[in-house]
Amino acid sequence: MALSATVSVSPSTVLPNQAFKVSLVISNSGPAAVNILTVLPSMSVSGALPDSDSDASGSVSIPGASLIPAGGSLSISWSSVVYAPQSGSGSANPASLTYNVSALITASDGSVFSPAAPAALTANAPVY
Repeated sequence: MALSATVSVSPSTVLPNQAFKVSLVISNSGPAAVNILTVLPSMSVSGALPDSDSDASGSVSIPGASLIPAGGSLSISWSSVVYAPQSGSGSANPASLTYNVSALITASDGSVFSPAAPAALTANAPVY
């Protein structure tokens, strides 16, 4: 496949309800230009079952210039928020959670792919 991607988060440690930035770089090592059609953000708690996390991934608007020339790259960024963990009593409330942040990308050449490795985001429960 000629397309690949990397993802990062900043900051890498947050509190619930604190916005963080996700940066995605899509690279085209192929011989022809490719349009990026969709980017669907994804976030899951490391080690948890699907849909057991609490986040606001939303959707991402593709910039007008979504054509990646041969040998080129496209950078996209967005803000996101996690809502868990929350402070509370008992063992059901962890002190922190690690989220795997990624995206599902589709391109005009038929490629459907994600970054090789998700970015790790640590969310710490607030201390009152």
